[in-house]
Amino acid sequence: MAASILAFVFGCLLLALAARYVALVVMVGKERFRPGHPLGFRGRALLRSEEAWHVGHLAARPLAGMAAACAGVNAFATVGLTSLSIVAVTVVGLLAIACVTALGALARSLALKAAKKIN
Repeated sequence: MAASILAFVFGCLLLALAARYVALVVMVGKERFRPGHPLGFRGRALLRSEEAWHVGHLAARPLAGMAAACAGVNAFATVGLTSLSIVAVTVVGLLAIACVTALGALARSLALKAAKKIN
């Protein structure tokens, strides 16, 4: 029972991460996606100008899409782990979140690198 609840919690967390990165991918290039938008990446280089914000997020878009796909797949895979022990569900859930977070961090660093070339 506890493993099922934990798998559900990890699945929900991963779905929230997937939604965040899907929204980021969709919002890039839209009129409302201006510097400082809550879904955007943060960094001095990105916030210096609208052009740097736009170019940086365009560069990070493929990796953000990969993070969204990884989070979505792992969310449903994690929920399917209800038959495993609580320790196994915890390890798999934490590894899935770490993988998605690492892809997001790589996307952010790519955005910062592209924005620094503009400034």
